[in-house]
Amino acid sequence: MLLSLLLAAGLLLLSGCGGTASDTSGNEPVSFKLAHATWVGYGPLYIAQEKGFFEKYNIKPELVVIDDESQYAGALASGQIQALGNVLDREVIHFAKGTPEVFVFAMDESAGGDGIVAKAEITSVPDLKGATVGLDKSSTAYFFFLTVLEKYGLKEEDVIIQEMGAGDAGAAFVAGKLDAAVVWEPWLSNASQREGG
Repeated sequence: MLLSLLLAAGLLLLSGCGGTASDTSGNEPVSFKLAHATWVGYGPLYIAQEKGFFEKYNIKPELVVIDDESQYAGALASGQIQALGNVLDREVIHFAKGTPEVFVFAMDESAGGDGIVAKAEITSVPDLKGATVGLDKSSTAYFFFLTVLEKYGLKEEDVIIQEMGAGDAGAAFVAGKLDAAVVWEPWLSNASQREGG
């Protein structure tokens, strides 16, 4: 199944990159830059690379980590990258803004991959009222957080949002600089390193 998806992705990426059938008529692999954030869900890309699946299908993606999701649309539009591993809700926003891209396939589904870490005194979502929360407004974390707030009768205005990347939010939380952070692994696990909870 993974091989089929990777092959399909490669072919669709070629069409999205302006490639033509004549581009692949020789033995040269088709090279392109594929960006993604630091997240375990993109691990299959590295496994495919290590196992030679890309080589088998004559494609040569350069895997590039861009953790600041606000850079994605510009990187695609400028040609800095030709492909992107991203979450579906961000792609809807890109499409609405006119970013020239095509959705190829879903690699992963995250159920419980995102979370809110908070200092020991915050034991429930309503306790976040007035708290300083680090999160990336250009990522899924923002939509997730707003949904959680709404479920518990809070609004965005009820918290103080410090906008930053998820990695920075996780590190700032562990360092004791934030009351809470909206993050994913490895920061969900690393949160226990914070002194005082």
